[in-house]
Amino acid sequence: MADHAIPLPRFGEGVSSAELMNWLVAIGETVKDGQDIAEVRTAKAVLSVAAPCNGVLTAQHAQEGDDVEAGQSIGAIKCAETGSST
Repeated sequence: MADHAIPLPRFGEGVSSAELMNWLVAIGETVKDGQDIAEVRTAKAVLSVAAPCNGVLTAQHAQEGDDVEAGQSIGAIKCAETGSST
């Protein structure tokens, strides 16, 4: 399994940062690809950040109330390996 950074997405032109409002999952929790894991607030909207893969949340690099730049890592997920060995 590999660690995968969770960067703050670029939500649109002119949106260069957002405030991390809250984490929806805790460190150690299992997440699914596309699952909302955090909420952020830009100047115009509250948006969700989705998990980039199936796995386990291993770190939260940003805390609630932090301002985060687009592209900056807010956390990490240990992604489950794809494929099976049958």
